[in-house]
Amino acid sequence: DAYVARTDPDSLPEAEQALNDWQIPTDPLEGIPDNVALNPEAETEPLVAVLAAGSEMEANIVRGLLEAAGIPAQAADRGLDHGAWVPLSLAWPAADIPVVPVSLTFGSIDDHLRLGAVLGSLRDQGVLVVGSGASTHPLAAVVPNNDQPPRWVAEFDMWLSEVVQAHDLTALRAWRQAPEARRVHPTDEHLLPLMVAMAAAGAHHALNDIPHVQRLHHSWTWHVLAMTCWMWD
Repeated sequence: DAYVARTDPDSLPEAEQALNDWQIPTDPLEGIPDNVALNPEAETEPLVAVLAAGSEMEANIVRGLLEAAGIPAQAADRGLDHGAWVPLSLAWPAADIPVVPVSLTFGSIDDHLRLGAVLGSLRDQGVLVVGSGASTHPLAAVVPNNDQPPRWVAEFDMWLSEVVQAHDLTALRAWRQAPEARRVHPTDEHLLPLMVAMAAAGAHHALNDIPHVQRLHHSWTWHVLAMTCWMWD
């Protein structure tokens, strides 16, 4: 959302059209929940929901891949939530590529790392695996029109940057022990997509081989929201 808020006013008509092209909900605040997975503890309910937003064929491929790996999944008829349409509207404003959103789960960190490892095999087929979340997300502490972060949130952001560059999945599993972790992320749904992406990036690497990663973007908005974009080769 912060990227949209920082859009140059002169480009707002183009930005609005781009969002419309991606079929966003009429009211984003009452749109699609970030987590559409069902309770994994119930044997009859799926762990992951695969959304066919733009391509049913690709969605079926993804669902089949997850099921073959023993990850229960089901199709879901939903639109794109803000975690998907915000970055997509900026990166592909023409909305001319098929997109298959995959939900988070109610499972553990290891469940999400496993999900990423399975999705990582799609990279060999030219599929871009995107994890959309936020480096920091303490909404209770936001201050509009302030892009200077306080020390406590900047320390966590620095820790996270070091973990990503080192591809340290062990440290990532123990993220709650990081500086001010629970203050920066009161809940974990904005950090879990990073775990999926990192696992996808390392899926075809040897155990001690660190995937090459670049930080394409980093900015602060509303005092405590760090927006970072990482890309793995």
